Amino acid sequence: MEPPPQIPPQLQRTTSISTTLLNKYELGRLLGRGSFAKVYAARSLSDKTQLVAIKIIDKTKTDAAMEPRIISEISAMHRLQHHPNVLKIHEVMATKTKIYLVMELASGGDLFSKIQKMGKLKEPAARRYFQQLVSAIHFCHQNGVSHRDIKPHNLLLDGKGNLKISDFGLSALKNGGVDVGFLLQTACGTPAFTAPEVMARRGYDGSKADAWKIHKGEYQLPSCLKKPVKSIINQLLEPNPNKRMSIEALMNHPWFLKRVGFVRLFEVKYWRGGRFTSSETVERVAERVREVGGRLGYSVEEGKGGVLEIVEKLMVVEIKVVEGGGVEFEDLHWEN
Repeated sequence: MEPPPQIPPQLQRTTSISTTLLNKYELGRLLGRGSFAKVYAARSLSDKTQLVAIKIIDKTKTDAAMEPRIISEISAMHRLQHHPNVLKIHEVMATKTKIYLVMELASGGDLFSKIQKMGKLKEPAARRYFQQLVSAIHFCHQNGVSHRDIKPHNLLLDGKGNLKISDFGLSALKNGGVDVGFLLQTACGTPAFTAPEVMARRGYDGSKADAWKIHKGEYQLPSCLKKPVKSIINQLLEPNPNKRMSIEALMNHPWFLKRVGFVRLFEVKYWRGGRFTSSETVERVAERVREVGGRLGYSVEEGKGGVLEIVEKLMVVEIKVVEGGGVEFEDLHWEN
């Protein structure tokens, strides 16, 4: 007789809410709450292995001004579905009193909590998150979306430590084009993370305002910063948006382009895979994966979707352990 399946920690309930939602999902523990919404971990009833997060919006606690925000959030997430560092939305359901946003579950919590627990990030880890954040924000702008509320609380981590941008409730969408020269008027976002031109309540470029907030997303960098990092921060903090470093310029900066490699890829003891960035060619990446993997006793095979070019000269490489146990890593560096 087989033992009953273990209940994942995310599904251990701490509330009295009904455990089944619309005969499709089993609700688990409460992950967070706001003035008009709550977020729960949940599991699909049709596929017990699929864990999700469900944001439940109470229509009775919202007003007419909230409707555009909810629509923007849903529209933005649908538009940005195909970037690995944007939280995915699976489906939207509704009843007379509730709206349900079924989303990817970021089981690693948020970056703010991680920083509070572990202290300031070491530079390799900060760079890795920085690369993922900037790549995702650039993708947003390329698809006509300004986030407008970038902060560590809205930067989530999945089970492998990959960064996921979330909470598009304050986002602005441009119909039919790249978010360039698109002036916004609404002053919004968290004041401590808001660009000066937004606080001045004049027309502002959403992409430049997001660039200001990027340094805030990684605000707990080491105290002993190298000159290139200090230079980047100073240029992102330029009060004049016309002189501020652009996302494109940042993505071509040598510090940003430096690849991370196997530097405890996602800070897990038994490594079973993850992503890293590289400015090398696809052929060179494959060669180094075979070399390093072989040295660790792995048989390396190429699979579909292993290498993705997110911008010119910058690749995202995904590696998975598909058989056997994980490997315990200390500080394994993968240098050029």
